[in-house]
Amino acid sequence: LRELGEAIENLVHWTVETNKLMDELAMRYGELAASTTRARGVAKGVEELADRFDQALDEMLKAY
Repeated sequence: LRELGEAIENLVHWTVETNKLMDELAMRYGELAASTTRARGVAKGVEELADRFDQALDEMLKAY
């Protein structure tokens, strides 16, 4: 569980970093605007994964 939690934290970190870079470059190069939208979609999915993982951990702790 610890390794999985760390992997999810890394995903969250890198999606945030990716979005920052995509936003900066999309301002310079309009062609990247569609890619920026997709990057945001991925970030939302990763955030949802992290939230559900945290909820599952909470439920496990309540059971014990």
